[in-house]
Amino acid sequence: MSTKTSFKRIAAVAAVALTLGGFSAVSAQAAFTTSADSVSVGAATSTGTIGTAAINTISMTGFAAGSGSGGTLTATVSLLSAPAAAASANILPVVSVSTTQAGATVNGLAANNLAGGAANGSGTTLVASPNAAGRFTAAGTITVTPDAAGVYVYQVSPSGGTATAAANSVTWTLTVTTPTLGKSTVFIGTTVDGSDITADATTLSSSTYTASGTPAAAITVKQYSSVDTTTAMNVANAVSYTVAVSGVGLVGTTNNGSDRSSSVTVAAATANSKNFYLFPSGATGTSTVTVSLGGVVVSTKTFTFYSTTVAGIVTTLAQAYVAAAAVTGFAATTPTITATATDKSGSAIPTSAGLSAKSSDITVATVSATGTWNATNKNYEFTVTGVAAGKTTITVSDTSTGLITSTQVVNVTTAVAATAVLALDAASYSAGDKVTWTLTAKDSTGSPVADGTYTAFFAAAASSNASVPGGTLPAADVTFKGGVATSYFYAPSSSFTIKATVGTASTTATVLQATAVTASATVTNAAADAAQAAVDAANEATDAANAATDAANNAMDSADAAQQAALDAGDKADAALAAVTDLA
Repeated sequence: MSTKTSFKRIAAVAAVALTLGGFSAVSAQAAFTTSADSVSVGAATSTGTIGTAAINTISMTGFAAGSGSGGTLTATVSLLSAPAAAASANILPVVSVSTTQAGATVNGLAANNLAGGAANGSGTTLVASPNAAGRFTAAGTITVTPDAAGVYVYQVSPSGGTATAAANSVTWTLTVTTPTLGKSTVFIGTTVDGSDITADATTLSSSTYTASGTPAAAITVKQYSSVDTTTAMNVANAVSYTVAVSGVGLVGTTNNGSDRSSSVTVAAATANSKNFYLFPSGATGTSTVTVSLGGVVVSTKTFTFYSTTVAGIVTTLAQAYVAAAAVTGFAATTPTITATATDKSGSAIPTSAGLSAKSSDITVATVSATGTWNATNKNYEFTVTGVAAGKTTITVSDTSTGLITSTQVVNVTTAVAATAVLALDAASYSAGDKVTWTLTAKDSTGSPVADGTYTAFFAAAASSNASVPGGTLPAADVTFKGGVATSYFYAPSSSFTIKATVGTASTTATVLQATAVTASATVTNAAADAAQAAVDAANEATDAANAATDAANNAMDSADAAQQAALDAGDKADAALAAVTDLA
């Protein structure tokens, strides 16, 4: 007998059996008397992927024994066909069945699991007593984990009494495909003990850059076979991993650094989850870690190796105009200057490295000497305090040598506006165009007002004679930077004017208070213009028609007059002829 034939016979007897026995004088072998026996599966056809369990349900209802009778019912799950490449242990299903009476679970029945392979050949019969009406319901599941692509066909056949395989059998067709990589997750963190990284670390840097076999970070890569990140890719179908580092640093597959290099590859069909480790290479700078699956880049992560020795300072001027004095209703922009220390490779030093600042003219402005370390932004913050109108240079330097510096020029002005001008970026727009407005405020010396927020600068928010879609108009509270506040809206369908009235706050000079600032623009509307042109053309056509009618009427009147003149002349001729006749 061939192996294939033997295998089919083994599969054909894979079964779970349910038996009903009644408490009656009738023999336990009595046949079922109903003709409404029914067996069904949850889905006649379904799809699956290699390495993932496919599950279907079995339902057996309507079976009944006659009064006082019992019998044995056997449900056999057999394999009709499968791909030639499938292994026997992964073709035959695992069957789990439970049997219940109406309103109660049948005593003594445990789930029957028929595993793959030769164990399916024995079959099992479960015996139970029906309820008084001689009825019960059986339900269960068929589970198979296929290892080859193709079509599998399973048959569920009940037998016993009136339940015959020929009349009641049902089939389940399972089409299996090779899974493809769906999504993946890549996380980097500083835990390097071999455990998985489940989220990116908030701090991805290390001050240890000397080359060694001790990793500074770990990268966990996981493959999934579906559109979400819950179904892991079957190991047999996992694609290859390639992790490469550009910049500084090395990568390896173990946390002892035994195979560290600039790039490592793990072959396909090895694992659906893998940890990689990032090592210092002896230089400071940024490591760019690129992760590819099956040759396709899926993620890029960055990590910084830095030195704690300050080699450079980068400053940013957040407030170029500082108020000379405090004014009610004015809140300055702070900090004035931010500073970041960098190492010899230009990498930011994310720890407190020691920076200080000084002003070139303390009669104009002073500055906090040591500044404040911002642990979130990884920089120093310096606040400049104005003393008198003018200009000063702020120098930030390292505290260890004082030789590494960065400078910013700060202007000291006032926080009281003497003039305010509202302007648009164009004089004409098409409907729907972006309209940018600017509000420029200067103090009594003509200098831009101090950077910050001016509460109740306007008595109310600006208004417009047309509805402006999107964006914003000037609000009551205004924030100036370099003496300018700006925003935008979109042009309405018709020409418009925006207007705002200056309030009476301490941040506005008396001469400016209660005055209005306005800005106007015309709007061209192609659709409206075309419609008006059509109306104008129609009106002109009407006027021409009226003129033609008038001309025709005038011609008719002239013809009538000529005819009357001719009649009058005829009358006169007749009179003359009569006179001549009389004389004769």
